Amino acid sequence: MSFTEPHTPARQGGMTLGGILLLLLVGGLFARIALQLVPVYLDDLKIKSVMESLVADPAAFDQGPRGLREKISRKLYINEVRDLDERLFKIHAVPNGVQVDLKYEVRRPILGNVDAVASFTHSVTLARP
Repeated sequence: MSFTEPHTPARQGGMTLGGILLLLLVGGLFARIALQLVPVYLDDLKIKSVMESLVADPAAFDQGPRGLREKISRKLYINEVRDLDERLFKIHAVPNGVQVDLKYEVRRPILGNVDAVASFTHSVTLARP
């Protein structure tokens, strides 16, 4: 009966320490990106709901541009959206009512001088009652 070594280098497999460290580094980078961008998209959902709530509010049309900006500002404050200036909302008359447009981008640092930029555009039309 001969004795053979079952764990010779030719038969061993698996990740090396370097492979594991590389995997952790890439996973950590993706986690960092997610931690920076998920709140940005959650805020955008809140902003979209604020704009849609203007359409559902029958009194919003009669308030004029200044009143609409104040209403938008209050709703953003209630929804804890603090990084968006209400002056970015463009309010102008259209033939069937008033249109509210918003175009903005958010920049978040990822690593060193590398940033992630997310651009958003929303538009709603408040119809005449």
